[in-house]
Amino acid sequence: MRRTSNDGDRSLEVVHIDRRGCPGTSIPDAADQEIAERNMHFRQVLGILRRHWKFVLGITVAGTALTGTTAFLIPPSYTAKAEIMVDPQQADLVGGNSAGTGRAADEIAIAVDTQVSMLSSRGHLRRVLDSFSREDDPRTAIFRADPKSADRKPFDPARAMDQLERQLDVLQLHRSRVISISFTAKNPQTAAVVANRITDLHIASTVDARHFQIVQEMAQLAARAAELETEMKQAADTLQNLTARPSGGGNEPHPDTVKRAETAAGEAYARVLRRQKELREQLESITPEAHILSRAAAPDRPSSPSPLLFLLPAILISALCGGVLAVLRARLDTTIRSEQDVIEALAIPCIALVPELGRSDRKAAFPSCLSDAFTPYTEAIRSAAAALRLVEADSPPVTLLISSSVPEEGKTTFAVSLAIYAARLGRRTIIVDFDFRRPSILRELHARDERPVRNLVDFPTSKLIRRLPDIDVDYLPIPRPSTDPLSLFAAVHLNALQRQLHERYDCVLIDGAPVLGVTETRLLRALADKTIFVVRWGSTSREVARNALSILCGSPETNAGRPFDAVAVVTQVDLKRHAKYRYGDAVETYLKYKKYFRSSAAA
Repeated sequence: MRRTSNDGDRSLEVVHIDRRGCPGTSIPDAADQEIAERNMHFRQVLGILRRHWKFVLGITVAGTALTGTTAFLIPPSYTAKAEIMVDPQQADLVGGNSAGTGRAADEIAIAVDTQVSMLSSRGHLRRVLDSFSREDDPRTAIFRADPKSADRKPFDPARAMDQLERQLDVLQLHRSRVISISFTAKNPQTAAVVANRITDLHIASTVDARHFQIVQEMAQLAARAAELETEMKQAADTLQNLTARPSGGGNEPHPDTVKRAETAAGEAYARVLRRQKELREQLESITPEAHILSRAAAPDRPSSPSPLLFLLPAILISALCGGVLAVLRARLDTTIRSEQDVIEALAIPCIALVPELGRSDRKAAFPSCLSDAFTPYTEAIRSAAAALRLVEADSPPVTLLISSSVPEEGKTTFAVSLAIYAARLGRRTIIVDFDFRRPSILRELHARDERPVRNLVDFPTSKLIRRLPDIDVDYLPIPRPSTDPLSLFAAVHLNALQRQLHERYDCVLIDGAPVLGVTETRLLRALADKTIFVVRWGSTSREVARNALSILCGSPETNAGRPFDAVAVVTQVDLKRHAKYRYGDAVETYLKYKKYFRSSAAA
């Protein structure tokens, strides 16, 4: 689509190209846009990790070192294991069953489960603790009170029971009749002693239980035998009386009935005697329901994992945490670092990314940083001068206000650099130091103020201007008022001062004070044709810069009706760190094609 407009001698032709019909072009749909956004987020994460790899590495090293140190400081644990085998046929002897009858598989499983429950029961463990309390073995000192030591905490039986249960592990090996009793302790001797004590007391308790059962049953049989003897004697006496005299009536029992009762009592008495004999034989040869297959020995190797095994998981987890922290840190970073950040945060163009001066450049005389015409620093100042149209020979005089949000942003360094470069272009340049709270222009130039100005009103402007011959720039210091800073603006006709400076100079640079916290800076905007707002790379936050710029903007009524015309300059840019962000700007280009720019400078 083509549209032409005529206005006098000028014609404007607007061309709109519809690329939808061009080959190789297409309008991305929503799915393609979603994929592109996902890929962009992925690339952003990779970029963050690449830029903060030292931070991630530091977190990884610190986390791994902390984990390794902790793992090596934790004392190792040792596990001793004893094994017993359940003999379920022996248990049948108590109930009177034959030892050769055997049991079904489910009955054997029940017997094994019963033994496991008995081994881990609190009653059995309480007997184990009681046995420890009656001895003076240093290997089991943790399970009893120590009356010799008054500094330790009082012995807590409940805590000792919990510790014993927590460190004990009783389980059936596979589906066999073998039960393992494992105990874990910091001392290998303690682990073996406790495991064997639990096993020995359990075996002994099964024997004692069977002995108690046999004795109890024998007592019951003895009582039953006495009852049967009494019944047999009574039946015999009754039968003798009935035989001695004839029957006296229907109330007396029949002799046959009495004889049958006597016979039944005799048979029951005989069975009781046989059972008593069996129990006496069993009492003489009691065997436990389980026997020890292997006793616990003090282990020579710890059962706890080696501290070296924690290193690899610690490295992975620490690296992951470091990456997450790096991404979170980058997301929370609201500082301005690029031209796009300036446009998004301040809605004004960025005309230059000024590199940070090296330590040698800061200590040397100031013009030394501009001695090479092809360094990144000189290129940044050249970019700012071109954007401000200082290179045009027929351009009218211009007044530039240079300010920042807060101190230490690099505004004075930039102002002096721009003044030096403008003077080299043949522009008559003067720097007006309105930062009278802390004047620093002469300090930047490593010069001395031989004629300090005390009162601006009593001296004409021509007598206050000082020539700086080393850089071919004039300098006008504004003294600090003795009463109130705003009194200077009330007493001095600033517009007349501006006209006088425009008559003598092509470029007037006003080095103003920071905006935030300094009231008089906003009044300087009425003197300037354009405002250069300086932000420090990676230091000035978006909110701070936005608030300062809104204060500096003010309203047309408070700024002599002038519209607000401002540009931004990012100063103290760390070239190597900035290039890692891959913004695709001049800084990245300079570092990427360093050989090209060096060869151009050499030529």
